[in-house]
Amino acid sequence: MKNLLLSITALLTICFSSKAQIKELEKNPNWKKYTTVIEKTPYGKDYWKTEYTLKDGQIDTFKTFSKEELRGSFKYVYDQHANVSQMIVIDTDKKTKTVDIETKYNSEGLKIKSQNTKYSYNQNKQIAKETSKEFEESIGKEGWSVSYQYDDKGNIARAERTSFIKNNRQIDVEEFTYDSCGNVLTIDRSSTPTRKYPLIGIGGRSLDQHETFEYEYNDDCLWTKKYLVKKGKKILLFEREIK
Repeated sequence: MKNLLLSITALLTICFSSKAQIKELEKNPNWKKYTTVIEKTPYGKDYWKTEYTLKDGQIDTFKTFSKEELRGSFKYVYDQHANVSQMIVIDTDKKTKTVDIETKYNSEGLKIKSQNTKYSYNQNKQIAKETSKEFEESIGKEGWSVSYQYDDKGNIARAERTSFIKNNRQIDVEEFTYDSCGNVLTIDRSSTPTRKYPLIGIGGRSLDQHETFEYEYNDDCLWTKKYLVKKGKKILLFEREIK
């Protein structure tokens, strides 16, 4: 589910400024078998690469490259609930900066606030809604919120976002289906008022109203290649070397 939340955030980023994002791997217990992931994004004019080192199935450090040129190095520090509490940023001049990620929990250990986002949960202890500080303080007149519905396997089946564009309320819905490894097969998008598709993003690909994906996997159900299928043609979006 984590990687899907990142996908949903991509649409949030297109709609409006969102909080700084923490990189996460998709949920799979087999990550604990591996120590390194090299992910490449071969689409567009720029060639991006991210090299991760893993510890106990979570990202420990990562470096980002553009056309093989190092752009930044990062390290995560985790709290007792396995959420990132600090991000150490190391620039190309070896200068470091520590960014604190303030997170609050309820008595059950569920995250209820992180950065400027609040979380509420359903009876299955799944995130039911995320709201920005601005949305809550304005009683739903500014900022953004996202509501989630789940399938019987715990995957997000529907995400409904409310945001504001030039003070006008915008509702965007995404509906998802999944393959046997738990990765997204299809996304269907709708919006009120109706948007013009594709949605153009900054620093990434545009988003179509209806999208279909295919994957190549290793023996542990971890994808090594991810494709967008468009008009019967497979377009490589990401490839990963996992070791």
